[in-house]
Amino acid sequence: MLAFRFRPLTVADLLDESFRVYRANFAVLASISIAANLPQIAILLLSGTQDIYTAMFQGLQNPGSIPVDGSIPGYNPLRSLISLLNYPVQLAVAPFEYGTPMLAATWTLLGYQVTLESAVRGILRYFWPTVLVLLLYVAASFALFCLPVGLWLLTRLAFVLPALYAEQQGVGKAMERSWELTRGAFWRTFGLFLLLGLMLYALTFVLTPVFLGATAIIPEVPLWLRVSLGLSLVAISSALLYPLFAIAVTLMYFDLRVRREAFDLDLAAQRLSARAAGAA
Repeated sequence: MLAFRFRPLTVADLLDESFRVYRANFAVLASISIAANLPQIAILLLSGTQDIYTAMFQGLQNPGSIPVDGSIPGYNPLRSLISLLNYPVQLAVAPFEYGTPMLAATWTLLGYQVTLESAVRGILRYFWPTVLVLLLYVAASFALFCLPVGLWLLTRLAFVLPALYAEQQGVGKAMERSWELTRGAFWRTFGLFLLLGLMLYALTFVLTPVFLGATAIIPEVPLWLRVSLGLSLVAISSALLYPLFAIAVTLMYFDLRVRREAFDLDLAAQRLSARAAGAA
């Protein structure tokens, strides 16, 4: 696979290249993200959430079908206890859910051939460092109680994960690198994250009713099954958007390195040396 051609990126370049890289590596990146979200989708369905939505849709279609006592037909409240598993499961899969797509995006941009197997092996190697970084983000998010401080802190630490995977020097060094790269570039970085967040929100806003509407018109299928399928597709659509975010963040990280450290020239020199050594 050809490596990404690093260069200073405009906002249009950043968005265009994010979609292009994702499109070129969709099968791998999408499968990684969906696989990481499957345990939570399973818990969502096993906990009986679809029964609640089924009863709601039945009530909208036929108000007379709503039980007088307000109970939900076919719903066992004890099944809701299964939803408690979501918290430990989410903690266990968080490095895979958030770290693996970022790792795959970093390696893809550097020109490495990434597969589902290699990405999982890679995140297992970085499992505990990834956990520490995610805990760092959770701790930093508490600063959002003072919104300006929280946004400033999270923006300055935005590139810890890509720095960890690209430079392979540990969490402490990755924090330093993110802090250094965003020095003097806070507003541009913050603005790009804001734009990216709005774009992903808009895509979610569009995709969610499309998936729900598609399942609603499936003929001769029980309502509960259509609702289950709809909830699963909504969760999968969210999972499919995260690799796009991971690619964009990784591109922002490399863009700062190009602007601050001439990373594109250093990388070109390394590749030229490698070719010369191979030809010797």
